[in-house]
Amino acid sequence: MNNPVIHEQWLTTISKLTAEDYPHWVLFQNGSCVILEAEKEDPSTDDLAEMAIEVLKEQASRPVLSVHAYPEGQLIAIDEQSWLLPAGEGLYTVLKLGEFQEEAPSEFAIWVKARQKQRLDLEQATIIYVNCSQKNRYCS
Repeated sequence: MNNPVIHEQWLTTISKLTAEDYPHWVLFQNGSCVILEAEKEDPSTDDLAEMAIEVLKEQASRPVLSVHAYPEGQLIAIDEQSWLLPAGEGLYTVLKLGEFQEEAPSEFAIWVKARQKQRLDLEQATIIYVNCSQKNRYCS
């Protein structure tokens, strides 16, 4: 999804959720976010990007990403217009109401869309933002 408005909404949501507790995270083009615990005290954005791509690759073979394995209760409602779906250790997908045609999508519809977005990010691995302590950086 290449929508700057939605990307900005994702960034705002993730920034609020991670705040100071999780300074290292990477956002991918379709809404997958990898929250990292860096081994180095001040890793470079390139190091974080590589680590995030490795997390995506590790998750690629896990059956939890199957759209056929719907576990109820896994979806986290952030507010009335935002959801977060965990997909493994440090991997999440953020969704906003504006991504849906329905005014009130079902939990299952949100879950399916999140899994589809995670699959796209696994295939494409296009990073749009790296949050690195105090040195935030947008990527193209």
